[in-house]
Amino acid sequence: MTIAREHEWILVGCGLVAHADEIIDIGEWDGILRLLEEVFADDASGADAWRNVLSDQAALEERFEALEPPAAATHREILRRCWSMALVDGGDTEIEVTVYERIARALGVDEQEATVWREAWSEA
Repeated sequence: MTIAREHEWILVGCGLVAHADEIIDIGEWDGILRLLEEVFADDASGADAWRNVLSDQAALEERFEALEPPAAATHREILRRCWSMALVDGGDTEIEVTVYERIARALGVDEQEATVWREAWSEA
């Protein structure tokens, strides 16, 4: 069940954003399932294992703490995918912004740049 580091960051980040308000709504869960299909198109057992991780906030936190930063060229796409999870349920809450900023810090993205990206994605 080895996946690219970028995909692991996207899965964990999206999971953390989905759990941010302590309720994963149907739209968020559908988004997570689409991600799993994208990453694990030919690996049902990998998708099942990740489905279990993504449904468990404590497991996600543990994975997040252990993640090694990916290549800087992937940071914007990772954050875009994570922020898109916040927008799935119709809005961006303060707690989702906080989780997004936490992910950006862990990636080493400049705070101002992360904010500019998030605001642009929200407007789009």
